[in-house]
Formats: sequence, structure tokens, C-alpha cells
Amino acid sequence: MLLDAGTHHNLTPEDEALLIALRLATKIPPVIPAQAGIHLLFKKERWIPDEDLQPNAMRLGKPSSGMTIPFCFPFCGETMTDDNTTHLKLITAPASEPLSVAEAKLFLRIEHTADDALVTRAIAASREAAEQYLRSALLPQIWEYTVANPYRCEVRLPFGPAQSITSIVATDSAGEENTLDSDTYKLSVDGSMVLFVNTPSSEKIAIRYSASVASDAATLPALIKQGMLHHIAAMLEQREGIVPLPMQSIACYMPYRKMSL
Repeated sequence: MLLDAGTHHNLTPEDEALLIALRLATKIPPVIPAQAGIHLLFKKERWIPDEDLQPNAMRLGKPSSGMTIPFCFPFCGETMTDDNTTHLKLITAPASEPLSVAEAKLFLRIEHTADDALVTRAIAASREAAEQYLRSALLPQIWEYTVANPYRCEVRLPFGPAQSITSIVATDSAGEENTLDSDTYKLSVDGSMVLFVNTPSSEKIAIRYSASVASDAATLPALIKQGMLHHIAAMLEQREGIVPLPMQSIACYMPYRKMSL
């Protein structure tokens, strides 16, 4: 459960301790209520006071509400997992980027071609960072989400929104694979879940699907593109180390960020 901005929760110390224990046990990025103006964030396997946080962390709500969360959740390379029973893998990357080199250079006021390769990499990096923050694919791409021992008639996709399901392959305990008929499942209206007629009786299922916010760069919201431009500018200005999302980008992305309850 992630908590949206402005949400107020009055929890007892016992409830807070239980919440922290549950989140650590399930490897869910923690949203930690704090008391008496003390705000803590679990980062790099240790508790640190929020005055030591870098700019890549932001607080939601007023200080009195005691809500501190990281701005970006774990997304490692081509895979992202909620726990040891799920696996998300990128199958096909988007065919193009939301911004062209010419658009980025115009914003950066670069008139030469010496940095074209650097700008190209920065565009791809800013798109990936935006997707991490928004938890959504910006342009069409193919993902495969594998779930071991499914026990419900619905499977929530951790990265979307899904536009269509390419295939669902079920694997039994003997390792035999079987492609499910398309009439045994459907995609939810918002593209966040796969709904099955019956709970799959298999060792694991692999859901391959197409996901995107927009069909092409022309239909992608202008605010998202603007956020990418601000991040690109920050990356080119600070060329050493990892550059966190600047506040300008966060402000642009926030209206489109996918929040869970």
C-alpha cells in the first residue's frame, strides 16, 4: 500500500511498528509514519533522519503528518520484482523516443553537433527515469510478467498500462508449457490487471503484453515531455555521477504518476 499526497493517518505506536515490520518482510518500499516531528526513511538498509536525505527524496504531506517516501522505487535493469515469486522482464524496447535530438538541443540551446551522441543517451536515460517514476511505459513496448503459483482469478500488472495481451503461457509442475486460450482471460478496463475466468492451475504463468501511455510521441502529454527536457538539462549540466530527478521534472510528472492504495 502506497500513500497519496495529503493523506493523514493517525496510527498508534504499535500499528506503526507492525506496518514497518510488514513492509520489511514483504520487501515493499516503506512509507513510514513518524512522531514528534521525526521523519525517517529506510534507505541503503539503514534508518537515516530526513535532514540527511539527498534531493532524490521528497516528503508527501505536511511535516506534522510524518510522511516521508523516496521519489523513485526500485527498478533494476531490465527486471523489476515485487518478491521472489514474480519477475518482470522487458522483451521489446520502444521503437523511438518521446523526444528527438533536435527538440532536446533546441531546449538546451546547443547549436553544434559535438554533443549529439551525449544528448541521444540523455534522452533515453530521461525516458527510463520518467517511466520509473510514473511506473508506466511512455511509448509502446512489450513486457513479460511471470507469476509463480497463481492463487487468484486476477493478476495485477506492476508496470503498464497494458494495451493488449500478446499471450499467456502456463507451465505445469512437469515443465510442460501451454498457451492459454484468449477466451479464458481478459484485460481490465484500465489495463492494470489480467482477469481470468478461473484461477490458473499451474506452476507459473508468463503474461506477455504491450504497454504504453501514448501510441506515439505526438500524443504523449506535453508535461511529460517537458519533465524529460528538465532532466536532460540537469544531466548535461552535471556530467559526473547519477543525476536524480530535478524538482521541475517531478512537478511535471506528478499529475500522471500512478499511485496505489
